[in-house]
Amino acid sequence: MNLKFYAVTGGGVPLYAYPENGCDESLLTAFASAIYTISEAMFGESITKMNMKGYNLFFKKSENFDLFYAVVSNGKIKEKDLSSRLEDIAKNFESEYKESINTWQGDMHAFKEFDKYFEQKDDAAKLALALFGKKE
Repeated sequence: MNLKFYAVTGGGVPLYAYPENGCDESLLTAFASAIYTISEAMFGESITKMNMKGYNLFFKKSENFDLFYAVVSNGKIKEKDLSSRLEDIAKNFESEYKESINTWQGDMHAFKEFDKYFEQKDDAAKLALALFGKKE
C-alpha cells in the first residue's frame, strides 16, 4: 500500500509530511493547494477527493487554522474509512501543535515528533496504522 500524509498551509507550503520525500512535498502541496483554491473559488466549496492515474488524493480543511490536510492513496482504501481517520489525525495534529502552527517559521522538522502517529515497520504500514488502527 502506498500512502502519504501532508499538512499544508493555505498558501501551499508543506508544514508537515509523512513520509518525508524531499522536494516531492513542495511539488505535490503546491499542486494540491492550487486545485483546492480553485475549487473554493469556482464552486464555493473545498475539494474533498481527486483521482489521478490510479491514485486518490483526499483533502480535509482545518476548522481552526489556515491549512488543509491531504492524503495520497493508491486507491485501495475505502473513502469512508479514510475520511474518518483523517479527521482524527487532523484533530490530533492541531491539538498537539496548536501553539506552534501560527508561529511556524518554515522548518518541516518542527513537527517531526508527530511521526510517532505513523511508527511501524515501513512507511505504508505506518500510515495504515495511524489511519485505520491496524496493519495493512
